[in-house]
Formats: sequence, structure tokens, C-alpha cells
Amino acid sequence: MLQRFVQTALLPATLASGALAAQTTPTSVNIYRYILSVDVPESPAFVALGVAPTHVLRGSAPKPITVAIIDAFPGGNQAAPGVALDVAPYFLAGGGVRRVTRWRSMSLGGRLTRVLVKTIVSLGAVRDPADPGASLVGLALRSAVHDPHDPLLNSSLPDEVAAELARHGIPDSLSTDDVLSGGVDLAPLFARARRAMRARSGDAQIAMGWGVAGRLHSGVLKGDSLDPLRHTLWLSGQFTAGRRLDILATMQVRSVFRSDVRVWLGAALQHKTTAVDYRAELYYDTRSHDGHPGVAVEARVLPHMGLVAALASQPVDFAGTGPRRLAVRTLLNWFYASDR
Repeated sequence: MLQRFVQTALLPATLASGALAAQTTPTSVNIYRYILSVDVPESPAFVALGVAPTHVLRGSAPKPITVAIIDAFPGGNQAAPGVALDVAPYFLAGGGVRRVTRWRSMSLGGRLTRVLVKTIVSLGAVRDPADPGASLVGLALRSAVHDPHDPLLNSSLPDEVAAELARHGIPDSLSTDDVLSGGVDLAPLFARARRAMRARSGDAQIAMGWGVAGRLHSGVLKGDSLDPLRHTLWLSGQFTAGRRLDILATMQVRSVFRSDVRVWLGAALQHKTTAVDYRAELYYDTRSHDGHPGVAVEARVLPHMGLVAALASQPVDFAGTGPRRLAVRTLLNWFYASDR
């Protein structure tokens, strides 16, 4: 009798709670409203060019748009400034609105959709440190093939955002800037999601890429002005061992399809804090039989802007066959993100 009374008393509250959940749980979302400003991966074009600040690469998902400016100071050579632009074609095509159930689907179609959305095209150029009169240019593709740190996939952030907007009577279709101007501060929700995604222990993010680079002998890109072409393939993984510790591993196959092909095998430890990541790495060149250590610090200096400073040992010539020298690299990047 008492049980029936309790059930009857709680029934209106249960129905109201279910109705609220139905109202605030979005059926479709714009996936680009949930891009977190953490774990910005290396520019694929810089990887193909061999000038990325770090050689053991992140496995994290890319941002829809990233602009990176680098300046390298290899020992005994002139500075080698460069720039790269990374863009997701799916983002440029105006995509983004997806059904939540389709996005979270573990079917082949659902998985391929997520890989397609997290694929970027990268263009980059740097001055050749061995020849100040020439430039190195690169084109690359990169895809995140496994991303358990996706907040749309493995967090309650979409439901929390929808509930907060519904509480203020604001449509979920509005842009982030419009939401902020309406008096709704979603920053605490995104901050909590950043902490939760960064702290997911026991899983790995996996990415793969391909790039081609060559030396441009003149200021005009012509068929006979770009040589030699060197292709690079790579696979990277980022395992979250704890709330503040990632273990990274990378295999790069450089100068693919050439007689001087070489493989770089590397591992790194990354200590994470709220605003700064510290990384120590070591990679082994199977052709020269040399080990190359390196350290890097990455800080989020402004909203949507990060700064990387790295010190690494590697051959400084484009072919990767010259003498090993210490190189200091600094990189400033701006990236698209939904949070602030």
C-alpha cells in the first residue's frame, strides 16, 4: 500500500522530468559548436616538411581551421620561418548539423562519418634552412580514425547545453556569440567537458596522415620548379594513462617510394595541466641508427591561440641525411574552437 502511494505521489514529478529531458535532449546538433580548445595536433604540412616542433605526434582530433606560424633555428643554419593552413573540407562545405543518434552510432556508416568530419587538408611552406634562396612546400591529409575524447560521443555536454538554453528560452540553433549576448554563459559547461575529456583514462586516440613535400627553386610554382618530391606516411597514438599523463607513440615512414626511405619510431610522455602541456620525446631513425631526443612546452596563451616552444635533435637538411644538430622551434597557432 505504501509503495503504491509513493509511486502515485512521484508520478507527476517523473512525468515532468521525462518531459523536460525530451525537450532539452537535442535530436540534431551542429557538431562544430562542440569543438574543445585542447590537444591541438601538429600541422600535417609541417610533418611532411620535417619541421614540426615535435616528432612524436598527437593522436587527437584536429580543429576545423588552424593557422600556424613557425620559426625554426637549426644550429649553424639560418632561421627557417614558415606558415601552414589546415582546413576540414567538411567544415568548408557547410556541413555540421547531424542527428545525435547517427553521430553516436557504432555502425560502419557512423564511424566513417566521424572520420570524414575529422579529416583535414593542410598546405604549408617554410624557407629551406640549407638554401635561403629556396622554399620547401608541402601538402598533406590527416584523419582522426578513433577519438573517444569526442564530447559529442562520450559526454553529456550536448544535453547540458540544450537544457541551459531551454531554461533561458533560447533556441539551440543560435551561434555561440548570440547565446553569450543573450546572457547565457556556457563557459562552465565547456570547462567541465574539457576536464572530463582530458582525464578519460584507459583509452587511446589514433590518427593517420599522408603528406608530400618538395623544394621550390623559384618564386613561381611550375612543373619543373618543384623537386625532389618526398612522400611521408605516419600513424600516431595518444594513450591517456591518467588525468595528467599521456603516452604518445608515432611511426613515420619518410621518403616513401624512394631508395632512401627511412622510418622514424618514437615515443613520448606528456604531462598535462590546465593551461600548459610538457612533453619529453625520443625517436629512432632506422636508416641512420640514431636516437633523437627532444622536449617541448605548449601553452594556451589566449582564447583560440597556442604557443609551442621545442628543442629537438635531428638532421636539418630536407632529405634527413645530414649531420644531426639541435634545433629550436617556436610555433604560434590560431585555431577554431567553440569554447573560450
